[in-house]
Amino acid sequence: MLKKGIYLLLNTFIFPGRLCNVPTTNLGFHQRHGATMTTKITSAVPLAKRRRHGSSADDDDSSNNNNNNNNNNTSWNNVSPLPRGIYLAPMVRGSELAMRMLSRNCSHHTGSNDGDDNDVTVLDTDGASLCYGPMLRDEEVLQVHALWQRQQRQQQQQQQQQQQSSALTNNHSSSSTSSQTKIGHGAVVRMDKAGRTLDSVEETAYLLLTDRYDEHDTPNLVVQLCGSDPSTMGEATTAVLDLYAKARDIENGNNHREGGGKHQPSLWPRRLPAGIDFNLGCPQACASQGNFGAFLVERDTDAAVKCVAAMRSAIDTYFETNYKTDRRCHSDDHHHHHHHSHDNHRPRLSAKLRLLERTDETIAFCRKLQQAGCDHLAVHCRRRTAKHDGPPDWDAGQQIVDALQNRIPRGIPIVLNGGIRDRKDAVQVMERTGCHAVMVAHGYLENHSRFRCTKDISNNDDAASQMIIPSQVAALAAEYLDSASQYPPPSYLYVQKHLRWIFRSTLEQKTAATTNVENHVTPAKVDYTDWRVQLWGFLVRPYLRTIHQFRLVAALYCKFAHVPDTEIPYSIHYLVKDVSFKSIKNAGKAGDQ
Repeated sequence: MLKKGIYLLLNTFIFPGRLCNVPTTNLGFHQRHGATMTTKITSAVPLAKRRRHGSSADDDDSSNNNNNNNNNNTSWNNVSPLPRGIYLAPMVRGSELAMRMLSRNCSHHTGSNDGDDNDVTVLDTDGASLCYGPMLRDEEVLQVHALWQRQQRQQQQQQQQQQQSSALTNNHSSSSTSSQTKIGHGAVVRMDKAGRTLDSVEETAYLLLTDRYDEHDTPNLVVQLCGSDPSTMGEATTAVLDLYAKARDIENGNNHREGGGKHQPSLWPRRLPAGIDFNLGCPQACASQGNFGAFLVERDTDAAVKCVAAMRSAIDTYFETNYKTDRRCHSDDHHHHHHHSHDNHRPRLSAKLRLLERTDETIAFCRKLQQAGCDHLAVHCRRRTAKHDGPPDWDAGQQIVDALQNRIPRGIPIVLNGGIRDRKDAVQVMERTGCHAVMVAHGYLENHSRFRCTKDISNNDDAASQMIIPSQVAALAAEYLDSASQYPPPSYLYVQKHLRWIFRSTLEQKTAATTNVENHVTPAKVDYTDWRVQLWGFLVRPYLRTIHQFRLVAALYCKFAHVPDTEIPYSIHYLVKDVSFKSIKNAGKAGDQ
């Protein structure tokens, strides 16, 4: 009881906020700070419309549904709730914590809601209501988990040795692990001079242990896994849950913020994520080589379904073993209970897939995923061969919603994805198809401000509203860099990717090669004296490795684009006057340690 009272006292009065030590990465600049977020969202489509096509069709498989692991039944009343609205899609080096926090945009309720949201026909919140993290490979997750367990055992042994040793031994104990591989806070993602990640496991470890924020990110986060072996996928699912449930903000008790400060390491226990997702839609060459994503579905549908079943079993087993009773509910400390009110929500299991050749094949496969244990499904309304090009097939998406989501009484929420560029597109897709939510990838990367609940000119129909305004581009870049400095990504490659997406509309020169009558191809001519061409190529230089350098790049853009002084973002305004390509490169040299 004494220990419990001390713990509650520390949590309530001494360490009430979260502070994460800034990892020693190439981007480590600022302290991570928390801002209160709300992700409540109401329905974008009236209930009557969502069920307008509801029927009891295909009831011939009802006997299978009665015996499956699908959690659309009363025994799953503690499953993590699934919000409506707009979701941030899982993107490799694109949906890291900095982008997730930016996409949420401090969501707030802007409309009235008396408890019945079925009559609300428009999105009434800013930002993403649910965020997916970058895809993680199952085998790398297992390696991270094994490293973390070994590191924990070593730290426990050191603590025992310190308790039994002399003061002299204590003074030198911290150097005993300097030569060992370290993951978690204080660890780095090593890069070579060409800008390549030396060890992908280090990046996965950073995403799992450092690039997370329990109070305002984890309860709204879906962790996506990829793989093809059911046993490995089940083990990786357990490993993710274990890392989120047990890994602490500060892995090493000596890893405190240098120089002190008013913030201290958080003592809050870890939270489970809102969900775990199975990648069945990746169309890239790496997925073909690794036999995962959309290629797994085409090559071995049964294996894909078995993977989902293994993940379902892993979630259920872990939850029942570790969260069977909520001991915190018996706490007399209201403040303590409030912060853990969502800890015992069972994470949702989902799968993200693409359309198969025929819509009926897609529906049949979705039913198998539902029977294997999926709580909701996200469908990219393009086929694998289309990748991210061409218009999405919303008619197929609507058929999937009608066949699966609107099926009474065992419907499953359907999230649709594909080519949604702004908030207006999102509302139109939800109204047209009746889907539970929509998922956005490139639209967020290009211009995250288009999804805010504002009268932004980019959401209008007239041609003038689609004009590229340099000051808006600079503002988008500055906003992302501010978020990246507050929540440092695993490496500068993430920042480069985001800035390339933000600046693409104004810097990339889209010139096509020409072919004559003899089928001789003449390469497109590029004017390398054009500052746009120079800055576009400069963005991928491997010596751009710090937030300060990337802010200088944004300042140089403002300088070349003649952004009015009053419209230059505050965080880069003071840099514009003296910035040049040379000064940006030299800033990297000066920052090297």
